[in-house]
Amino acid sequence: MLNLGVEDTIPVHADYVKNVKLALNIDNLLNRRYFPKGFSNTDYYGNTYLSVLEGMPRFVFGSVTVKF
Repeated sequence: MLNLGVEDTIPVHADYVKNVKLALNIDNLLNRRYFPKGFSNTDYYGNTYLSVLEGMPRFVFGSVTVKF
């Protein structure tokens, strides 16, 4: 899995704001199918089976941070 993150801090020349930080993150950049977790379970009758959890698809998110 490949993740990507970029951020930049922009100075602001104002009395009440020192700077603004912008960030953009992309998780699972290549949108690959993956299984981060698997475990063995047993049902009521004693049968054992495997449970597998699939990972998230590509996910893009950003943030803005203001420093006063």
